[in-house]
Amino acid sequence: MNTITRVNQQILADDYVLMWVEAFLKERKSQNLAKGTIKYYRINLKGFTDYLGTQEIKYISQITPNTIREYLLFLEEKGHNPGGVHGYYRAIKAFLKWFWDELEPDYPNPINKVKAPKVPQESIEGVSRNDFECLLSQCSNDFLGERDKAILYVLYDTGIRADELCKIRLEDINLTDSSILISQGKGRKPRFVFFGKTTRRQIRKYLKIRGLEDNYLFINRSREKLVYGTLRQIVRRLGEKAGLQGIGLHDFRRAFCLNCLNNGVPEITIARLMGHTTTQLIGRYAKQTTLDLQNSYRSVVDE
Repeated sequence: MNTITRVNQQILADDYVLMWVEAFLKERKSQNLAKGTIKYYRINLKGFTDYLGTQEIKYISQITPNTIREYLLFLEEKGHNPGGVHGYYRAIKAFLKWFWDELEPDYPNPINKVKAPKVPQESIEGVSRNDFECLLSQCSNDFLGERDKAILYVLYDTGIRADELCKIRLEDINLTDSSILISQGKGRKPRFVFFGKTTRRQIRKYLKIRGLEDNYLFINRSREKLVYGTLRQIVRRLGEKAGLQGIGLHDFRRAFCLNCLNNGVPEITIARLMGHTTTQLIGRYAKQTTLDLQNSYRSVVDE
């Protein structure tokens, strides 16, 4: 084997896409990103590398803009919705940008020629006040019922993520100033959220029943920390009992945002309360409230 052949083989080995995906994931972990974020990258990039394998593409140098476009079309044909396809695109873009910045800054990155798939600006709705009251009415007056009512109030009143709610410790909540420290939020950036008098009363009522022996605010019957899957089941069960279809955990977060917008809270303040780094998503809610106002106005004027 001559020197040129050995060099070419070494270059190909260093270009092996699976090897660089693992290196990318390790780099993301080193940044102390949330487990959910790492899982998102791993799952989405595995889908991409599995597809590359069916195309007999083993090396990053073989990836072209057309390769990425064909993969996005493949996802659509497999029934992925626009938001899901866009999620795969973002993961691929993050990976390739990292690789090119690390190793190939002088060569064109194929992702730069691929436009992000469009995501329809659908109406973003949240839990209405009426639906919220219906959910509360399905809660019993025992330990679990008072816990579930406290959960509903905190979700509706603070806009926190479901996994953030599960991680609230007793030491994080301050009933004097009605605040909760979210110490394990997305991106590991701590922030405070706040709640009203009714929510405070319900939390106090729940705590009188459950006591102060355990570390986490919301626990199950076995006094273990509530987990995301159980929380989702609680909301789903209450929704079914109330005859409400499609109520999800994130709907409370949407409701919080819309309520804040309707009450004139600045977008930057809402973004900080919700743990967003920008107001981009808040802008989508703002567009909806503007449309709601317009429709309400026309319904009166056109009568």
